[in-house]
Amino acid sequence: MKASKEFVTAALSALEHTPNRALGQNFCIDGARLSACVDALGLRGEPIIEIGPGLGGLTELLLQKSDCVRAIEKDAAMADYLRLSLTDPKLSVEQGDALRVKYEEVPQPFSVVGNLPYYITTSLCERVLLARPRVFGCMVQREAADRFFAGPKEDNYGALSVVTQLYYDGRILGTFPEESFYPAPNVQSVFVGLAEKPNAPVEPIEKVFAFVRTCLGMRRKTLKNNVKSIPNGLDALAAIGVDPSARAETLAPQQFLSFYRAVTAPAKESALNPDAVLERLTLDDLQPSQFYISEAKLSEVLRWFDPNDLKNFEPIPVKRIDGAVVMLDGHTRAVAAYGAGLKRVPLIWEPEEWDWEMYRRCVRECILRDVHTPVDLIPRVIPEGEYWEKWDAWCDRMQAEVEAERKS
Repeated sequence: MKASKEFVTAALSALEHTPNRALGQNFCIDGARLSACVDALGLRGEPIIEIGPGLGGLTELLLQKSDCVRAIEKDAAMADYLRLSLTDPKLSVEQGDALRVKYEEVPQPFSVVGNLPYYITTSLCERVLLARPRVFGCMVQREAADRFFAGPKEDNYGALSVVTQLYYDGRILGTFPEESFYPAPNVQSVFVGLAEKPNAPVEPIEKVFAFVRTCLGMRRKTLKNNVKSIPNGLDALAAIGVDPSARAETLAPQQFLSFYRAVTAPAKESALNPDAVLERLTLDDLQPSQFYISEAKLSEVLRWFDPNDLKNFEPIPVKRIDGAVVMLDGHTRAVAAYGAGLKRVPLIWEPEEWDWEMYRRCVRECILRDVHTPVDLIPRVIPEGEYWEKWDAWCDRMQAEVEAERKS
């Protein structure tokens, strides 16, 4: 069995490899406990993506459950070793970053299983779950697992908690103490099993996730303040019987789903007055579609920007994408206004010549990267050359993804 101390130490010695803690290389050596967790996942033979296979302790167990295991390993030496040591034709090994895998493009049904590095656990789990695997099994540190199961008012309660509990049945399948790994970490780990609910909501998980993130964007503010950017938000709260003075963190997952359904009801949307929405918004309510501005652009704006004369301030263009009001341009003006302590600045609806799908993708990326309000932009003022390099790369990547989808 590869998940044993004897095998792991011998393999590392033969490879002359020192475990890289930065990559979370703590190899499980408790094979019996690991095998029991894999058995409890309820895998049904569908293709499996394995994250962080390392020396193959989990991989050999997954090969018993599926005719197709795709292992994603960031460490090149580990990936080469796995190809040589496990020559099973059912296994394919890719050297790469699990955060860059396009899980949403994997044919359904599929499952994802892995030993997740703590430093990317939340962002990786979000990417995986938004692709709706039938089963998601992951070894994570105990406090990271709490994010799946946290309830209203708890510190770890967030959008990940809400969508997990709405779309998946979850349980902890096993607890792994420090001595279950080599080298031993300074934390306790657990193996979490998430299985898609047979009666999961029909609403797209990525839209519900984005909606909940907007509601929870500023935890210390009331729902009344947080949902001003959501069309018909206040009317929808009244329709489901939620006090707008409550905080979003007090809502249970099912209440968030009811709120989303009330907001997206066709009859409600048709009655919306777009201009009235703009009148209610402040900079706090907007989501930007990219998060770099250049020093040169900011300096130029500050030369003519008069915080006492907003009537001559060029309005910031916004657009509604998937129910949220987003800022596609005007980031420099937003930062200037926010830096001057202003939030009530002129807004206008963006004309339609933007590539809708490209910017929908940009907004989705921002949500995944935890970018929400103009205050997040302020620390990201960078030199002019670096700004255009990052901006062009961002746009090129998004446009290439959109064009590839259109051709497929």
